[in-house]
Amino acid sequence: MVGFYMNLLQMRLGGSSPGIKVLLVGTHADQIDADTAKDRCEMVLRRLRSLLMLNIQHWKKEIKGAEERIEELVDLRNMSKDLTDGEDNSQEYISRLREQKEGIETRLKFLIALPEKVH
Repeated sequence: MVGFYMNLLQMRLGGSSPGIKVLLVGTHADQIDADTAKDRCEMVLRRLRSLLMLNIQHWKKEIKGAEERIEELVDLRNMSKDLTDGEDNSQEYISRLREQKEGIETRLKFLIALPEKVH
């Protein structure tokens, strides 16, 4: 559940709020002993790091896919210009792909930092 909220925050705030810090607060810690609380916090942090790494890999694949698709469309557009003088509708799609790619790159540049350790 925490991973879902971290993803949501990353998607909404990561690129627009550089340096954003998130404080995770565990509730009901008074109902378990200190060692169990620390173990659970460390487990959550490990899972969040794993999730972040998976997201980074996914976003990098999205960037690569967008770059490849843009290159294909530009090549097709250039070939079709040589063959016809018809209307070119690909530029709008290429622009949208470039915007999506830039948005993902911004998200990667301004990732929400996870804490180094549990306090």
